[in-house]
Amino acid sequence: MNEPSTHTRKYKSEVTLRYKGKDYTFLYDHIYKEQNTNAVYFNWTEGNFSCDCNRSDFIVRYCCSSFPELECGSTIELVSLKAVEVGMVDSSIAPKELLA
Repeated sequence: MNEPSTHTRKYKSEVTLRYKGKDYTFLYDHIYKEQNTNAVYFNWTEGNFSCDCNRSDFIVRYCCSSFPELECGSTIELVSLKAVEVGMVDSSIAPKELLA
């Protein structure tokens, strides 16, 4: 009998967000159980990362520490998203915040 795999796929995304005419670009690592870049795109367009509260947190963390933390909304625009699978990761040792 085959044991379930603990390996998940790792994606690197280049994300550009825009707020009030200013662009913020950064790289972000995602780890997903499925082999599908659609999960990355969904997360940024309709999922948890599509809301201003989370997008402003990414901008603070990766681009501009003085950026205001916004409430839920949709004023931060997703300008571009490029996601590439970069390999496999053992999910038993991956940081929990990266597992989706």
